[in-house]
Amino acid sequence: MLKMHILVLGLLIEKSMYAYEFKKIIKEREFDRWANVQLRSVYSALKVLQKRGFVSGEDEIRDNKKITTIYTIKTEGKRYLKEMVEECLTLSNTATEYWLGISFMFGTTRSFVTSALQKKIEHLQEDLRIAERWSDVLDEPDTDIPLNYQHLIRVHRRCLSSTLEELIILRNRIIDGEDRDFFLAEED
Repeated sequence: MLKMHILVLGLLIEKSMYAYEFKKIIKEREFDRWANVQLRSVYSALKVLQKRGFVSGEDEIRDNKKITTIYTIKTEGKRYLKEMVEECLTLSNTATEYWLGISFMFGTTRSFVTSALQKKIEHLQEDLRIAERWSDVLDEPDTDIPLNYQHLIRVHRRCLSSTLEELIILRNRIIDGEDRDFFLAEED
């Protein structure tokens, strides 16, 4: 999965934009920090996506000189984004990929997102049960778990708990119909 591809297509599904706008939004939403995307990769990703027919670029010309290009997502680009978002939400191996899927969940259907969130919630609930069993071991007075691992176990449990809480809130808000108009139409 190419992070910059999902990022560019995900932003284009929101609106058509100029290349410099991508960089501005990447900085504003801190994708460069938490998703570790390189700003210099925007132009090469746009070229590749345009060559593959996923985006179109329309040059703006003034006084017979090209000034800039505005990029728009095409139907094939929407399909490709949908595939990538669904892959991120179901098959991702890293937290970054999963959170990119969440960032651009509007690139797929509402029912798919609620189903994927439910599976992730169930998975996190099981992970939390395991982490809590480890935490119980930490409370034993004669534990032989090294101090640094004790802290890692506690931090992991807190991260799981807060992530689980936020995903449940997100799932419930989607089920309640918030932002319903932003998702792709359900397929028949």
